[in-house]
This record gives sequence, structure tokens and C-alpha cells, in this order.
Amino acid sequence: MENEEYQKTQNEVQNEGTVENSTSEETNEKTIKKDEGVGPIIGSIIVIILIVIGGIYYWNSIVSKEVQQKPAENTPEESIDSIEADLNAEISDLDIIEADIQAEFDAQSNI
Repeated sequence: MENEEYQKTQNEVQNEGTVENSTSEETNEKTIKKDEGVGPIIGSIIVIILIVIGGIYYWNSIVSKEVQQKPAENTPEESIDSIEADLNAEISDLDIIEADIQAEFDAQSNI
């Protein structure tokens, strides 16, 4: 009988120990799960930031290459020459118009 009581007591102590152990294990697992949730999120954010920074760097390098490779469309000498040519064309057009007006005026004066 004493042996049976001893075994019951022993079983109760073991059960209490397993209950306590399982409770502490569950608590540890919950703590670990909470910690595991933050790490991947922070890692993902860092990776996304690095990708964005790399994209901006790549885009800027392409834009700067295009600017360097593009020849200047209007150099000062070409601009001056083209403006001068346009003015000379306008002056010759004005001379023609002036001659026409003068001819009409002379024709009306003779009437």
C-alpha cells in the first residue's frame, strides 16, 4: 500500500513537472514566434530599400550617359549664323514687298 501511495505521489510530481515544463515550453515557443515575426519583416524592408537605391543609381547613370552622348543642338556660332540667315531672308522678302508697294503706288499716281 505504501508502495502504491509512493507511486501515486511520484506520478503526481512527474505530472506537475511535465505540466510546468509544457507551460514553460509553450511560453518559450510563443516568445520565439513573436521574435521570429519581426526579423523577416525588418530583413524584407532592408532588401526593398537596397533595391530602390540600386534602381535610382542605375537610372541616374543612364540619364547622365544620355546627356553626355547627346551633341549640343545649338552652338553659339551656329545660332548666330542661322539667325543672320533668317534676317537676310526676311530683308529680301521685305525688299520684294516694298518694290510691289512702290509699283502699285506709281500705278495709282499715274491714273
